[in-house]
Amino acid sequence: MRTARTTILIALVLSLPYLVTGIISDGPNAGRLIQGGVVLLVIAGAAAAFMAWRGRRLDEAQDERQDFITGKAMRFSFCVMAVAVQAYWAWQFAAEGNAGDTSFWLLVTLWGSFGLAYLYNEVRH
Repeated sequence: MRTARTTILIALVLSLPYLVTGIISDGPNAGRLIQGGVVLLVIAGAAAAFMAWRGRRLDEAQDERQDFITGKAMRFSFCVMAVAVQAYWAWQFAAEGNAGDTSFWLLVTLWGSFGLAYLYNEVRH
């Protein structure tokens, strides 16, 4: 059950930006964002239902190596995303100068969240 709860929690967090932006935005494609969020929830819900059905056997299969494997995957994903966001910002800045500052705030959010998470974990441990 623990694995199923974790899966559905991750899906909720990942679908929230789609759903909130789709609801708040008056853009012509806002409905497509809502559809994407719902699809993500349905697929993750089906996966979580399967995990809940497997129950204890699946939770037992998630041994102490799982945290290590997940941590390594998350670090790799963070590095890839950092390079992608920085490259996007640099490309936009080269083309538009300071007028293209929307992706700059993505860069600030990325590194700010990393810094805050680092400080939080440094103090906590």
